[in-house]
Amino acid sequence: MNGFNDSISEYFKNNFGEAFYNNYIEYSSENSRSFIRINPLETEPGELIRRLAKYEIVVHPVEKIDNALEVISGGSRIGKTLEHNLGHYYIQSLSSMLPPLVLQPKPHDKVLDLCAAPGSKTTQIAAMMDGKGTLAANEISIDRTKALVYNLERMNHPNFSVSNFKGELLSKIFENYFDKILVDVPCSGLGILQKKSDINNWWHKNHADKLAIQQLKLIIAALKMLKPGGTLVYSTCTLTIEENEQVIDKLLKKYPAEIQEIDIPLPTHSGFTGEKYSIENSSVHYSKRLLPWEIGSEGFFLAKIVKTAETEPLKPMQNNNRSVFRQVLPAHKDLRPHLEYFSEKFCVDWSVLEGYTFFMKGTDIFFNNAGWEIKPLDIFARIGQKLGSIDKHGKLAVHSQAVRVFGKHSSKNIIDLQTPDEFNTYFGGGTLKSFSENPGQKIIRYDGLYLGAAILTAEGLKSQFPRAMRSSEIMLPK
Repeated sequence: MNGFNDSISEYFKNNFGEAFYNNYIEYSSENSRSFIRINPLETEPGELIRRLAKYEIVVHPVEKIDNALEVISGGSRIGKTLEHNLGHYYIQSLSSMLPPLVLQPKPHDKVLDLCAAPGSKTTQIAAMMDGKGTLAANEISIDRTKALVYNLERMNHPNFSVSNFKGELLSKIFENYFDKILVDVPCSGLGILQKKSDINNWWHKNHADKLAIQQLKLIIAALKMLKPGGTLVYSTCTLTIEENEQVIDKLLKKYPAEIQEIDIPLPTHSGFTGEKYSIENSSVHYSKRLLPWEIGSEGFFLAKIVKTAETEPLKPMQNNNRSVFRQVLPAHKDLRPHLEYFSEKFCVDWSVLEGYTFFMKGTDIFFNNAGWEIKPLDIFARIGQKLGSIDKHGKLAVHSQAVRVFGKHSSKNIIDLQTPDEFNTYFGGGTLKSFSENPGQKIIRYDGLYLGAAILTAEGLKSQFPRAMRSSEIMLPK
């Protein structure tokens, strides 16, 4: 990038100085560094580093940031590996990993990710919760929700639900409710100019001002949904004061909240305060700014807020929806026969299944961790991962997602694919003709990795690998 548009240039120079502007211009012309985040529920650093080496991909751990690896070489292949497809890691900027690390969600928490798509931070939160607790992911855009659900499925996290609400409306359902909330708001993107150069074509301060109005509404809604004593993390990938410090300052003026210090193991700058920036509350300096050229990643802003008292309840939203989900325990008469079939078919111990709670939606069965608990259910478009569907004969057809989560607990009806050709046929949704075991559903494994389900018939082994997970660019290790 040779330069920024006049609006951006003027904004940077007036607010941050000539050196800031020149540093950003220089950084934007460099090749950006790539990072990935390990999914600790699927693998561990040493194992992933070993596996990636088979693709001639070299990665190094990032000091003081758990589960972060920098891609040293082979970056063009990092999104095409089998391990990526199966959710062993997520391609994510270093800056983007910070908000969940500041939030520090725990397995027993009730957590809300208010603006969740496409799911980089949502999946990180789910992993930090060890697949337990209660995680609600909200996204107003239906189209963006598809990417969110895809990534939650790909990363094999069971402890989630997905809703599609404006934040202001959601706060009429949940009052003083969540332990922790992430508010990673839509923003004008001035921290990612080196990544998305098209921002340079349309950015104007007026756009940032309009966004700031919506951002304030979102953080206020989040605070109202937070329990007293609970923690809220506000973050953006922009560098404007209007969308960052001024939003925090306005919140602190009118609501029972205080900002806390943040310890981040990367170079940071304290938030701006004072008359020049129209920031009255001096404690806003506890917020943190990260500059792209200092960390080799995206520019970011973070603030950690603690709610100090209850907020007044809003008028409840009238919700006339009838829930399509019903929560059932493993022993429920409508569910138990299907779980017994699943347990016997794949030799999964019943005690493993009792570690989950289940949801039935028509003929579909979903599962979530046993500690997940939110009411009402009728606000959710999706709850947990899919166990399977009840077919026209009243029999459970197991979904590949269940195989990938429960495969490590199984010891029966497992088929190991032996060659790349067998893998490619299965992965592409085809039928393998050379199998003659007992008919019925099977667990499919390759190179020690659980891929999904298949059904063995007289015609052969028919792949049931999800269409959405197939990719023409998949690579296999050498």
